[in-house]
Amino acid sequence: MNLPKIKIREARACIQPVETRMPFRFGIAEMRRMPHLFLRVTLEQGNAQATGLAADHLVPKWFTKNPRTTCDEDIREMREVVLEACRIAEDAAGESTPFALWWEIYHEQQRRAKVRGWPPLLASFGASLIERALLDAFCRLGVGGGGGGGGSGSGSGSGSGSAIKPFSAVLRENSAGIELGRIYPELSGIAPADILPSRPSDRVFARHTIGLSDPLTDDDLRNGEWPVDGLPVSLRACIRHYGLVRFKIKISDDTEKNIERLTAIASLLERAAPPDYQCTLDGNESYRSIEYFLDFWNRLIRTKALESWLDHLLFVEQPLHRDVALGTDLRKVFADCPRVPRMLIDESDATIDTLPQALACGYEGTTHKNCKGVFKSVANLGLLKHRTRESGAAFLFSGEDLSNIGPVALLQDLCVAQNLGLTDLERNGHHYFRGLSNFPRELWTSLLKEHSDLYQELHDGCPAVRIVNGEISCASVHRRGLGTSFDLDTALFTPLEAWSGELQP
Repeated sequence: MNLPKIKIREARACIQPVETRMPFRFGIAEMRRMPHLFLRVTLEQGNAQATGLAADHLVPKWFTKNPRTTCDEDIREMREVVLEACRIAEDAAGESTPFALWWEIYHEQQRRAKVRGWPPLLASFGASLIERALLDAFCRLGVGGGGGGGGSGSGSGSGSGSAIKPFSAVLRENSAGIELGRIYPELSGIAPADILPSRPSDRVFARHTIGLSDPLTDDDLRNGEWPVDGLPVSLRACIRHYGLVRFKIKISDDTEKNIERLTAIASLLERAAPPDYQCTLDGNESYRSIEYFLDFWNRLIRTKALESWLDHLLFVEQPLHRDVALGTDLRKVFADCPRVPRMLIDESDATIDTLPQALACGYEGTTHKNCKGVFKSVANLGLLKHRTRESGAAFLFSGEDLSNIGPVALLQDLCVAQNLGLTDLERNGHHYFRGLSNFPRELWTSLLKEHSDLYQELHDGCPAVRIVNGEISCASVHRRGLGTSFDLDTALFTPLEAWSGELQP
């Protein structure tokens, strides 16, 4: 196959401060306000140009989990990581495939991160933003010389609409030049189409996040200030409103509080959720030693009130801090345990070589998040399927969330995850944020028009995610490009270089 070659002409980022409708507590953090970042990449292919977009929150205390730094310090560090990724992208070698460009940018970003003292997970985040915008722009070029044009523009969708290819086609045709064997040598000779489903699904179960401070029933709303904005707040109200059947429960490092809260949640789910509900636990690196987590787990499986609830538990995600997570043989730790938890890494999956280390430690899989990398997730899926064929073990690949919201980040994450064949995804951006209320009204009409399956209109016209019977309908994210079918003018937002750091929307 004669792969099309492209060149990065420009990479620029901009900021829109956003605030939550209610606090979100996880790990060592409580999320109320943060910057939401858009990153724009313009590509050239011969005389054609196209611009693509990526977006994500700059979330303090997720990429680093360092209690000694302030949130402002974390945000400033993330800002520098993104700006550095833009500089690397613009300095990247001449014409090449999207995969080869990403490979160069990723490794140079990791090299500079070591010099600057940036954690590998944070460095990967910067490269992943370039990667997503690069892929979106590549789709909009039409791939292989078809279409494109339309100028560099200031938003997404600057390719010719009729020529824009959906990400699903680019991925399965492998016009992006993905070389799985460069990431994992044991995948040499395997193409993306060999491991992906024949087509992406157009529906996915939303696994609802239950944060550490989320109210469980409406009675809990009597204390504190909670939103009255047309969307449900308590867990009981969310189950009723969205028809939820999948849940993700945050836990802390306090065993007594965990057991007490899990008992209350299990009791509520038994009464309010369908009999076949499923749930997962997320430790967000709360445990600094395996012994501490083992004590919690032994308490959990011996708690009478949680016996039946355990039958609904699928796995435990990243309970151990990244400093110790990959230094322990879990098989030895749980050798005498009467009920062994299935465990995944998430934050520890910081680079393109960490999954094999985790599997060697006894973890049973990892997570997909766009912020950790698209090509990486394709390779991780391939590795897990390859190891399953070799060993017969059923490894896990789960879709998790970084509080994704529209107008771009949520749609792109759904697009990639559905192409990977994931059947349920943790989703919480729709719960902690009120739709697109943080963004200019100019965006609302476009999103409702182009993605009416994914969004519905609230009483004031604000688009909010539509969840029916626990499922999100997302066929529209597969129509063209990487998730989004509308044009977004990033001139509406503040350039990252000029941003003062002020978080008031």
